[in-house]
Amino acid sequence: MLRLMALLEPLDAGEVIFKGQRIGVDANNRPVRERALARQRSEIGMVFQRFNLFSHLTVLQNVTLAQRLTRKAGAAEAKARAAEMLDRVGLGSHLHHFPSELSGGQQQRVAIARALVLNPSVMLFDEPTSALDPELVNDVLAVMEQLAADGMTMVVVTHEMGFARRVGTDVALFDQGVLVEQAPPEEFFTNPQQERTRNFLRHIH
Repeated sequence: MLRLMALLEPLDAGEVIFKGQRIGVDANNRPVRERALARQRSEIGMVFQRFNLFSHLTVLQNVTLAQRLTRKAGAAEAKARAAEMLDRVGLGSHLHHFPSELSGGQQQRVAIARALVLNPSVMLFDEPTSALDPELVNDVLAVMEQLAADGMTMVVVTHEMGFARRVGTDVALFDQGVLVEQAPPEEFFTNPQQERTRNFLRHIH
């Protein structure tokens, strides 16, 4: 679902509406050209389970790269923006470290900063804490919670139910690719309507 929303997979049916407009297809429902796709994707930030940082580049270089390639930003502008975002995720003192010198949680926060520097309108998170040791999870969730508090629209695939309940405005349960139930957090967790949801919540609690 996230890959469809991020325009990384073509749709077989249905549509993706972003800011009131269909994206990924033209007025005749044909896939748009790659240049138009890239332009639409530039407003959608994505953070994957694995950090996918370039091991031979420093933290600062990893975060400036996308700006230089997709936005054609100058070196000074890209560095200033990267430093700002890295400071925002608590890594302002790690600009010149290499990924191998960072913990998993720190690497994931670099990946978040890398997405943020492009100033997306929405951030998509694909199980961002699933590859982390348990003690590192809270650092990443704290960054995401602050993004939500700052008004960032986010779509998060997660098994961190406490985070979903505390931060989400809508919670949805998918099972085998099918949307089972969707509701505001308190309703979802305290008064689920579907038996599948009730079974899921019994197991996690």
